[in-house]
Formats: sequence, structure tokens, C-alpha cells
Amino acid sequence: RHAAEWVDLEFERAGLDADNTSGSLQSPWEAEDFVAADSNAPWPHEALTEHRSRPFGLPRSISSASDEDHKSLQFNRERLGALWRLSRSHGISWDELDQAYVTFAQSGKRSHEEWRQKRRAVERRLAMERADRYVQQRFCRGGSTPMEMFPSRTRKLAGRIYARAKQRWLGPWRPGRLSGHMHQLVSARMARRETEER
Repeated sequence: RHAAEWVDLEFERAGLDADNTSGSLQSPWEAEDFVAADSNAPWPHEALTEHRSRPFGLPRSISSASDEDHKSLQFNRERLGALWRLSRSHGISWDELDQAYVTFAQSGKRSHEEWRQKRRAVERRLAMERADRYVQQRFCRGGSTPMEMFPSRTRKLAGRIYARAKQRWLGPWRPGRLSGHMHQLVSARMARRETEER
């Protein structure tokens, strides 16, 4: 949600200053002549753009920087600039991606089975109770029940309530969610690798 806060936390974890400090180098990411990544699967990505636009500085653990430290910082800046030009995804292996896919698919199957075996009957009953209550309050007068007075309206409302409950339960695994999950995972791993190499 808040890319700048996420990047600040990542830099804090690595012991890097997030702001311009003395001896820090500007990131090549924001230079006009820098060729940015094409628009594809991970791009544009707000957190990676924020991460890459931060200046390169020495870790806080280094109290007095030597010439060798400054050369190393310049080398890291050039190496990461080259990586940004050449690579569109780095920091994660195919095995990790496969494992993330399997974990996502298995959790979706478990959730679907739990819905089918346990939740479906409970949610149907709750949906009918809620629909009965609503129709009773809004439309029924006297001692008649909603199923006597308005059976189709009550069943239709119960069906909509049930469908919403099912959609909420299975929502994290609906079509398109896997690609969003993988996108977040790859972006987080790319940022983590780039933080470690600063």
C-alpha cells in the first residue's frame, strides 16, 4: 500500500540510510538517460520504483568511510544499474516460484474442500435465516411467515446472501489472484536482493 514506508523498513532492516547523507551517490534509476524496464509483468511497480530511486549510501555500521568503501559503493551502484537494464526478474529461483505455486494451489483446494464439507450447509442455513428475518421485517404483516407470503423473494434473497458468503470464502483463490500473488512475491524478492547488494 505505502511503497515509501515499505522501502524505509527494508533499508532499516539492512542498516542503510534511506535519505541522502554525506558520501551517498544518486541512484541512476532517475537519470534521464537511464533506460528503464519495458512495461511487462512486474512493471510498473511502485515499491520497486521507489526502492531504486533511493540514493546509494554506506551502511550505518561504517563510522568512517575509506577510499576503498567509496570505490565499493560506486561499483555497487554501477553493477545494480547494469542489472536493472538487463534483468526483468531476479532474486528468486524457479524452484521458489514452483513452490509458491504449489502452496497457493494446495491452500485453494483445502479451502474449497472445507467449504464443500463444512461451510456450505452452515452458510445455506444462515443465509435462509437472514433472508427470513429481512423479509419478515420489511414485507410481512401479521402472523404470516416469509415463506408463506413471499417464497420466491425469500429464496432469491437467501441465494444472493449465500453466493456472497461463498465468494468471500473462496475469493483469495479466484481467477487472477495467483498472478497477483506471484507478482508480489517476485517484486519483494527483487527488492530484497537489491537491498543486499547496495
